Amino acid sequence: MILLFNVEGLNTHIADIDMLLNDYKLHICILTSLGAAGKKFPEFIGYSRIFQIGTKSYEEVVILYQKDLKCSTVEKDFNFLLIEIQIPHESLLVGAVYVPPRSATTFSTI
Repeated sequence: MILLFNVEGLNTHIADIDMLLNDYKLHICILTSLGAAGKKFPEFIGYSRIFQIGTKSYEEVVILYQKDLKCSTVEKDFNFLLIEIQIPHESLLVGAVYVPPRSATTFSTI
């Protein structure tokens, strides 16, 4: 199970994320718009993370994944993160992107 959550400031949603991870046993949790908490990202039991800074402090992205999954970074850029997850007999690409409101970012960039 994969969840995408635009937290709009992680500090106010740490308990929510902890509950989601524990109650739903998410395989992957993509978080965008972290805010100041991105620099001091909390640990979540049973999960590892891959983090990418944004062009501004609130535009960071992070992908949390269960520690038993084998994940590696494929590509990183400001506001963008692409990982590869090894699953039996194949791999899966999962991306996280934060596109700010009124942004000039084009989807050809992605």
